Amino acid sequence: MSQNLSILIATNDPSLISKFDSDKIPITATQPTDLTTRNDIAMTLTLYNFTTSLPATSHPSFTIPASALPAFISALYMPTLHIWTIQSTLSISLPGTEGREAGESTLSCPLLHPLTHAPLAPTFFALLPSTLSTLHHRYTGAYPAAAHLAKLQSLQLGAVEAAQTGSFAQAADRYAMALRFAHVVWECHLESVRGLVGVLWALTLEIYADRTQVLLNIANAAAGDKGGFELARENAEEGVVWLDAREGVGDGVIGGGKEREGVRRGKAKLSFRAAVACQGAGDKGAAVGYLREAIRLEPESRDVLQKRIEEVGGGEGETGGRAAVVWRR
Repeated sequence: MSQNLSILIATNDPSLISKFDSDKIPITATQPTDLTTRNDIAMTLTLYNFTTSLPATSHPSFTIPASALPAFISALYMPTLHIWTIQSTLSISLPGTEGREAGESTLSCPLLHPLTHAPLAPTFFALLPSTLSTLHHRYTGAYPAAAHLAKLQSLQLGAVEAAQTGSFAQAADRYAMALRFAHVVWECHLESVRGLVGVLWALTLEIYADRTQVLLNIANAAAGDKGGFELARENAEEGVVWLDAREGVGDGVIGGGKEREGVRRGKAKLSFRAAVACQGAGDKGAAVGYLREAIRLEPESRDVLQKRIEEVGGGEGETGGRAAVVWRR
């Protein structure tokens, strides 16, 4: 990477900048106007501090010269940072490709992948093998599965507490942070949680369903805001697609008996809430499609769901909207 380029650091934690030694890692810009107008940004590193006291959304915070990247990456294992901050996203922008289609000019992936797994790490980040080994041990090998699940449940609890007090916007944001962390665990720590991956899958499903309900509450409170219902639908559909792609990971991701029964009902709940979102947004056809999917998943509720279909009226595809996103299993 050219040493004349800059690295943009984005974060949801305003205090992150204070955790780095400016003598070792020069900070070249911190003002929002400077950060948004620079044309020398070659890479963006987004670092999240996963805690309910911070928002789920990150913002540009500061820039460092590309020459300082090895020192910056090496500093990520110092005592002032910890596992909940290192969970990050790496986005590499190629200079001179501004006019290309999205995907041609950027490469996004969890930061832990190139740091601890990808063969290009020593060359790309110019890190010593000993540093890579330290990072790998600290952030992927030193935490048991229970620690990752406990952290996810802690973030979920923060969202539940906000929802119980009627702070739905705050709850939606906290659920978003919980989902972001769940995604990182899936992408970077799957080996660590392999024995409890079914629990992780079911917990992620529950969080998607609960965030959808919170978004429905927000839409209803805003006098039936159609845009709000669309956001709820998008969240539900993201959950179906994302979880569907991971249900088959390994052998027996979802166990038998009560666990599988709970998952079946959880899927039906998410599909039902997607139906409510579609109805609120005015897409009756998709609403009916999701209700039929809920009946397939939870046939014991057929009478109640069939009555809901009759109340919605219309048939699948009637409104010309997007089709319902159904579970593959």
